[in-house]
Amino acid sequence: MTASLIGHATADILLFPLETILHRLHIQGTRTIIDSLDCGVEVTPVITSFEGVIHCCRTTIEEEGFSGLYKGFGALVLQYGLQILLIRCVKIVIEKSPFGFTPLIPSIEERSSTVSIQAIATQSEPLIQTRSIETPNIRPASRQYSR
Repeated sequence: MTASLIGHATADILLFPLETILHRLHIQGTRTIIDSLDCGVEVTPVITSFEGVIHCCRTTIEEEGFSGLYKGFGALVLQYGLQILLIRCVKIVIEKSPFGFTPLIPSIEERSSTVSIQAIATQSEPLIQTRSIETPNIRPASRQYSR
């Protein structure tokens, strides 16, 4: 689960500038207004006419700098922060639950205590490997068929 989260975060971080450009291309030509948060009294219209992806990228970098491609990045950081917090909280709740938490994959110590591999090799004999694996006592189920 951690690897998946890291992979998604890396992809989102690397592709965020492209996503910003695509959003700007989508809203061009619409009557979009943005609240002016500096004074809080007026709104600023967004009037753009980009000719394509490369023109949008160049114009954004020229007018706003390279950081203009990462506008809104704080929301992405907040999203991943909340996801990590949620995953850790769920893990703590599961580990401390009265039902117990048993991992699906046994630990290295458990595996090494149940499986022993012996290799016997001499100069005249080929390499022989034997394995002994402990298995629980399992009785075959008796099946009764009715007609």
